Amino acid sequence: MSHFNVVRVTGNLCRFSPNGDKVAYCVENKLTVRHTRTFDECHTFSCVDVIEHIEWSPDNQYILCALYQYSTIQVFSLRNHDWKCKLKDTVSGIVDVWWSPDSRHILTCAEFHVSICIWSLVSQSVKHIRGVKETTSPSLAFSADGRWLAVVGQQGAVDCVSIFSTSWDLKKQIACVGLGRVEGFSWTLDSSAVCVWEGSQGICHLQVYGAARGDLIGNFELSCVGVMSGIKTMAWAGSGQFLGLSCFDDKLVCGRPVIISSLQLDLDKPTELSGIGLAVFSSCGYFLATRADKMPAAIWIWSIKETRLHAVIVHKQPVTAICWAPDEPRLAIVSGSNFVSIWISKEVTVCMTDHICVSDVRWQPSGECLALYAGTKVVFLPLSVF
Repeated sequence: MSHFNVVRVTGNLCRFSPNGDKVAYCVENKLTVRHTRTFDECHTFSCVDVIEHIEWSPDNQYILCALYQYSTIQVFSLRNHDWKCKLKDTVSGIVDVWWSPDSRHILTCAEFHVSICIWSLVSQSVKHIRGVKETTSPSLAFSADGRWLAVVGQQGAVDCVSIFSTSWDLKKQIACVGLGRVEGFSWTLDSSAVCVWEGSQGICHLQVYGAARGDLIGNFELSCVGVMSGIKTMAWAGSGQFLGLSCFDDKLVCGRPVIISSLQLDLDKPTELSGIGLAVFSSCGYFLATRADKMPAAIWIWSIKETRLHAVIVHKQPVTAICWAPDEPRLAIVSGSNFVSIWISKEVTVCMTDHICVSDVRWQPSGECLALYAGTKVVFLPLSVF
């Protein structure tokens, strides 16, 4: 890759393949795939209309393109460019889409979360999961080992989590008794349990259920004072040993849990923004980067091992995105300006991007380069620039 490469895109649609060897991006109805190292073009595919979402299959062999306006999913093969597939649901519509871990099934969510359709690319069959409940996070999630699918639904007046095998048979239905409403959920990183939470303002309640037997193995409630409390975001550390919960009252809860920060509110300057709206663990799990919504220009980096503040990085403008490198604790930060900041240990390096204002950032899975998103353009910066 040269010093840097710039491509034109539509809707920030640019994604690295899971193994990092290729990058795909869209301009209107065209999907272009390039080799990451040389930036040579691999192939260009055409869709029937403007592409609204793209996603690589886990095995790097396929790319799906979502045309939500037309309730259509088009799938292309990187091994056989002549192979094509089109999925269409004009009755229920399509509002979201996911790959299954085996890369041979595609799951689509119907409008109003009426159902989830499971499309097989091998047998061309379709199965349905009905009674899905809309949550603040995705309504379904696969376990990290790829063996199980969890879906949020309702069992009478009680919210529940249904566990399916990847042959799509229902194995367990867990009633989340004690939670008024499931607003988010996540698998533990070892795939042994599911965390569910009710996180609206004024409520901070999280439960952990074993996936095998559906038994309650953990229950956490944080004492709430006033209405400015409740779970806002959640993140797992890479090791799976720590869970970070950020709250509307600016508390950061980590671990068993332990409150490791409580940022003081300035009551003389009321604002609609509150809480920690961004919390991301480093890949090693040693650091947690957060952004408080009422101080959006500052990134707080916490040491998990020492349970203390490690560094604060302040920008002139509100930070719009952060991303940890996949190979070491190296944090990329952008703030809608013409540069990207890279934090490593106790140092910050700044790389200018000429007149391009960057609003989002992603690392290549191998950590060799950065993709900087700037509206209708994406800039690729190799690590050697820093």
